[in-house]
Amino acid sequence: MGGNKMNILIVVNTPAQAHFYKNIYTALKDKGHSVFLLARNYGDTIELLNSFGFDYIMYSDPLVSSNKLLKTAQFPLDVMSALLKTIKNKIKPDVIVGGGGYGAIISEILNVPNIWYMDGEPMFYSGLYQLEFKMFSRIPRAIITPKAFRQSLGNQHIKVDSYKELSYLSPKYYNPNPDILHELGVSKHDTYLLLRFNAFDALHDVNLYGLSYEDKIYLIKKLEKLGIKFFISSELPLPAPLEKYKLSIPKHRIHDVIYYSSMLVADTGTMVTEAAVLGVPAVMINSSAWKVGVFEELEERYGLIYRYSRGDKGISKVVELSERLSLLKRKWKKKQKRLLKEKIDISAFMTWVIENYPQSLHELQENPKIQYKFKAR
Repeated sequence: MGGNKMNILIVVNTPAQAHFYKNIYTALKDKGHSVFLLARNYGDTIELLNSFGFDYIMYSDPLVSSNKLLKTAQFPLDVMSALLKTIKNKIKPDVIVGGGGYGAIISEILNVPNIWYMDGEPMFYSGLYQLEFKMFSRIPRAIITPKAFRQSLGNQHIKVDSYKELSYLSPKYYNPNPDILHELGVSKHDTYLLLRFNAFDALHDVNLYGLSYEDKIYLIKKLEKLGIKFFISSELPLPAPLEKYKLSIPKHRIHDVIYYSSMLVADTGTMVTEAAVLGVPAVMINSSAWKVGVFEELEERYGLIYRYSRGDKGISKVVELSERLSLLKRKWKKKQKRLLKEKIDISAFMTWVIENYPQSLHELQENPKIQYKFKAR
């Protein structure tokens, strides 16, 4: 459809997807396309879209429950809501982007092509997540993943040499704002750590685990003993003893907090990758740490992260690194420079794929190296 103005529907289900599609959405709008957002009120997704100033249609307000099976049961209701709101708002898309199973079913019913971007590897997650993937992955015309992705997803699988986090954190798109230091009550000469605790309440989190309550208390006591300043960002309410360390900033400022930190300690994958592409040392403590190709590449090729599946071993590494924080950032900036030199601009690439569909997919199938014309500058 290259050259023609398109109606494009983007389905945004998570905060990470809100960040990922931010610059893609803007670029497509700037090129004169009509772009619509269907959004799910999950986590900080809606708050982020509001902070971006984007118009959107909210199609789902998920149950506030820790029961993953109950949330799964809501899936067909959400799909029906998304479909009805698409029709009600007279959206007639030429292509539907993202959305996982939600986007796939809508595209199937409306007989519209669907394009996915994903970086979670289905074979390493729960049976429920694998089942959902098997049910709906035959529908999209393309499933785009990082090149580091271990699993093969079939003929429509396209691997690209990038990470989703570069769509909003490469130097082309992200400028750190030092005003965050004032909000945190620290100076540019101070060192601090950011701790990020995951809720593990998504479908793909079934049977995964990170830092236990005991691990968190042990980590905090170690840092207190070392006299290191730290802040905690948590998807779940913090236990009373940790509440005083809670990070209280607008959600869209989290990347400034990461950028100016001396190290990230997290049991969630997206923020670990965000730290890596920003040149910030990161220790990942998550049972999936050894199962995902992106994390393997970030550690073994670029040396930007450390991976642990056990809390005690990860915390020992944090303590070790904390004794030489001032030296780490300089080393990590050199490592980051290599990563940025090798990766492509995933936002520009996705924009090209979408607005030139289906010709873009034909070109990629004939010559996958065409992606490198979008090499990050």
